[in-house]
Amino acid sequence: MLYNYRRQRERKIPKTRKVNNMKNIHEIAETIKNAQTWADVEAEIKDLCEAAGMIEEYEAADGESFETVIRKAAESLGVEI
Repeated sequence: MLYNYRRQRERKIPKTRKVNNMKNIHEIAETIKNAQTWADVEAEIKDLCEAAGMIEEYEAADGESFETVIRKAAESLGVEI
């Protein structure tokens, strides 16, 4: 077991999937932030909500509540839109 631990420490461990996803989340949030309308970034909004585990809430939201869902998703991921 100690041998395996040393082997893991010796090799370079690639960036984790979570780190890569967080980079993508920041890019998505920036795209949403710079958009003129919500409709322009609908795919990015769905990606953001999916990453936050809130896709069902987003899809169930109506014209008055969808923005609240988007902001909650961004807040849960620690990004600003």
